[in-house]
Amino acid sequence: MSARPWDEWAPGVLNQKQIRKLLDAEVIRTSIDRDVFKSDQGPSSFDLHITDEGYELLEGTIKPTPGGNYEEDYLQNTRFAERKSLDSDGSFQLNRGTAYVFRLAESLPGIRGTKFYGHATGKSSIGRVDVLARLVVDGMDVYDSVDPDMVKGDLFVEVTPITFNILLRPGDALNQLRIIYGDPKYSIITENKEIEIYADTTLNNKIKFNILRVNLENEIVGGIPVAAFRAKNIDDFDPNTNPSLDISTGSDKIDPCLYWDLRPSVKGPVLTIRRDRFYILQSVEKILLPPLVAVYCRAMNEAMGEMRIHYAGFVHPYFGSESEDGLGTPLIFEVRGHSVDVTLRHEEKLAEIDYYRMSDKPDPQPTPYDKQTLKLSKFFSEWPDKLIPIGDEGAVRGSV
Repeated sequence: MSARPWDEWAPGVLNQKQIRKLLDAEVIRTSIDRDVFKSDQGPSSFDLHITDEGYELLEGTIKPTPGGNYEEDYLQNTRFAERKSLDSDGSFQLNRGTAYVFRLAESLPGIRGTKFYGHATGKSSIGRVDVLARLVVDGMDVYDSVDPDMVKGDLFVEVTPITFNILLRPGDALNQLRIIYGDPKYSIITENKEIEIYADTTLNNKIKFNILRVNLENEIVGGIPVAAFRAKNIDDFDPNTNPSLDISTGSDKIDPCLYWDLRPSVKGPVLTIRRDRFYILQSVEKILLPPLVAVYCRAMNEAMGEMRIHYAGFVHPYFGSESEDGLGTPLIFEVRGHSVDVTLRHEEKLAEIDYYRMSDKPDPQPTPYDKQTLKLSKFFSEWPDKLIPIGDEGAVRGSV
């Protein structure tokens, strides 16, 4: 076998087998078990795992700077960072509104000088609990990006919980990385006619080529009409209850009634996004991706309103193929209100999507979200079949 198998690869997003070849060639390294790494791969990305080396950022988040050494310049500087110890149960307690950094088990020692580029996002399960997880690549001057002309190799993740306190453990994965062979701009699909070469039913017939709109039509959850799930304020918790979310791999499923309220839309339909509150909504559009197309959902810019949209952005090949109606699966919007209330209208544009060619056909890989409609993170159990309202702010409990 050639020492450089990629010389025969087509440009595009790499699949599982191609990533493993980069691992074999030590272009990528990981300190975790190879079988764990393999099991945490998706069709178009791989998970990045935190180690036991964590820091609290004392002056807030630190934007990556070009040419420097992230560890020496910041993490070893007691003005900016303080080493964080594991609690007695082996977990890290992360408090909302505080920024942290963890060294990742993965690194990119052989990327520099190649034609491999990278793009990272937080995992969907992490974005849905209102946690920012941004990749810091030593040598880069922006988050979530790998440029082979700049990268030095070491990888870190900057973690900021916004709504909830959370518990993590070494080995947990908060973000994921895509590797693209060749300059990414040449792998973007710019016309719908090209997608039709891969499949006739990539998107349902309501969609414009790269626009996603919000669906505010109520659906029934536990007997209650709902258009959005809204995270509770931490101040709403019983002081005798620990509000920290344990989002470690293998942790028990969490009762959604303890952390979420149900919010219906009203005539229009419309929904008010309250300031400093976090919401889960869904798109009107349904996506059914063929094997050779991957999607990135781009965060909404400030021109679209006082909200932050989409913490997580990858949609893998085959997404939607397991949908109940065969028409595809809606995407989830993770929406946080800023300093003012905002009224959303049904079918209002909330995000844009980019389509990428795959370098080669990936293996199918099911996810918890393949059949989703309006759905919380995988860390939560399903809503009870019967819910009882508590007050008028959307709080509920399961029927006994």
